[in-house]
Amino acid sequence: MKNILITGSSKRIGAEFVKFFYKNGFNIALHYNKSKKQAIKLSKLLRYKKSKVVIVNGDLSNEIGAKKIFSESKKKTG
Repeated sequence: MKNILITGSSKRIGAEFVKFFYKNGFNIALHYNKSKKQAIKLSKLLRYKKSKVVIVNGDLSNEIGAKKIFSESKKKTG
């Protein structure tokens, strides 16, 4: 199974990307920076198939935050 990290994925177009890739069998690392409630709500909607949905938090405006997001995504999705 393929893995994908979608940044800014808890709202608007990012959430639509999450739904698309989920329906197509991808494991998803769902990233948010400040929209924790929306990220949790979206992840709960997608817990019914074989695909894995994990939530990662971080700030992409700096290198340390970006590295944390990628590292955590890889660790959680496999």
